[in-house]
Amino acid sequence: MILERRSRGLQPEELLRGQTLRDLFLGGPLPAREALPIAADICRGLVHAHAAGVLHGDLSLANVMVGADGQVKLLDLGLSVALRGAPSRGGTPGFVAPEVQRGEPGDARSDIFAAGAILSRLLGDATGPLVAAAAELGPRRRRAAGAGRQQAGRDRGMGLV
Repeated sequence: MILERRSRGLQPEELLRGQTLRDLFLGGPLPAREALPIAADICRGLVHAHAAGVLHGDLSLANVMVGADGQVKLLDLGLSVALRGAPSRGGTPGFVAPEVQRGEPGDARSDIFAAGAILSRLLGDATGPLVAAAAELGPRRRRAAGAGRQQAGRDRGMGLV
């Protein structure tokens, strides 16, 4: 444990040993047998964060660490917000959901988008198919597609994680 000086005193923080996904990715794409368990752990971390009412808001290769023991940790919650509080804005380019890129508030789905972009990058797609697909849609088509998915989800009784 280390102590970091904050405006209100000292805050204990865990000292982590391992590599960020950005560092791991420098060696090239990961095999699916390595990337998929990491992605599953990221999703489990998001489930816990979202259940606690926290939106990460800046998931990227640099903000996920694989510890020396193999445990996956979500880092840098500096842009995190309460899911029901202030909207998330900003994030790391290439991992930001299209609605946040357009200046709309993010929500739990924005974190899920970032997790998908991370998996895509780990598997070797330089831009990520989700990012590329979102860029191909015009703003009007993205809004219409999003509204249709939201209505379809409500029709099936689906909610957020």
